[in-house]
Amino acid sequence: MRLLTLKTIALDAANGTVHSPDRPDFQWGNGTMVATCSTCKNIDVYNPNCTHGIYTSPNPEALDEYARYKNSIFVLGVIYGWFEPWPGPADLPNTFIFRSWGVRVVGLVNTALDGSRLSPQRWFSAVKASEIFNVQGRPWNLTQAMITESWKQNFGVNPYLPLTDDEMKQFKERLNQ
Repeated sequence: MRLLTLKTIALDAANGTVHSPDRPDFQWGNGTMVATCSTCKNIDVYNPNCTHGIYTSPNPEALDEYARYKNSIFVLGVIYGWFEPWPGPADLPNTFIFRSWGVRVVGLVNTALDGSRLSPQRWFSAVKASEIFNVQGRPWNLTQAMITESWKQNFGVNPYLPLTDDEMKQFKERLNQ
């Protein structure tokens, strides 16, 4: 399964490192982040009682809490290892959030969601992250199309449209396969 998703990252320009916005100690040195706690750091061990892991979403609004960081950007990632759906924000009923063992950065979003240019600070973060991860930037509309296609292939749903009850049932069945 090759499931594409979004993750918010931030640049520490002084150190030339990229990290999770709320956790500067979670650095993304080689474009990969994996769960590191003692109970879930092994890819083969899934512990449903642990809340550690890498949280991602195809829905930018679910990651909006990180927008307050002026150096944060969205990266396009591939989920790997174990993963599970995670309850999304109650005020965003049609969003998906996943907790996974790992995510590998395969691209980044180099425009604002409305297609306009990023702020100068975010543009600088995007350029530096592109160099660090050796990946290309893509406009939001292309990134969204790529994520949509991966979700259709894996689950038969479009993550940007509200799901009917039947689609949600089909999604859950495919998820549990």
